[in-house]
Amino acid sequence: MAEQLGACAESEHFLGLPGVEKALFRLIGDITGATRFDVFSYAGRRTALALIYRARACATAHPGGKAWLYQIAAEIAEQLYTDGWVPAPPTALLEASADEMVRDMRANRVDLENLAISDMGLFANPEKALKLITMHNSKGREFDAVALISMNYGHLPHFSSTTQEQYDEARRLFYVGITRAKKVLLVASDFSDRRNRPCPFITEAGLMLGGSEDW
Repeated sequence: MAEQLGACAESEHFLGLPGVEKALFRLIGDITGATRFDVFSYAGRRTALALIYRARACATAHPGGKAWLYQIAAEIAEQLYTDGWVPAPPTALLEASADEMVRDMRANRVDLENLAISDMGLFANPEKALKLITMHNSKGREFDAVALISMNYGHLPHFSSTTQEQYDEARRLFYVGITRAKKVLLVASDFSDRRNRPCPFITEAGLMLGGSEDW
């Protein structure tokens, strides 16, 4: 949760909201031992948004990463209790979690005195972090750089594709994938075994196939 809120604390948009909602779902489950799918509802979104606003307010009052971490832990505990997600404020539990994070960072020689809030959310920042999505879910979206991984026969087209219609659908899906890139496109196949044939659509699309002279 600290990572997701750290990514949202200094931003001017709400692109990180889905990540906060997922972290909230996991956190409530860890605290209560219950699976609360109602987190993904209007009430849950209100809590997630409230936490983002709290994270931003804390960033103004406590600009240092370490101080912000402990303050946001207390703020999260209060918000979860106020909104009725937990029977009592889990303050001690979240402070202990913050302690553990600090110990881990110290063990890895992180400069805690100069730790920035943005450092806390570096890998959760939706504008900077890598996004792992399926080609189906990439439709209608574009990115500066795209990497299509595991482009081997059996994955695309899938080994269960037995008809021409299914084969053509796989080709269209591949086309969707390669056209998501605005600047850089990387198509990767697994050559660790000679039986791993590359996706046939790679050469069909006129893309250069490197990494093995045998194909």
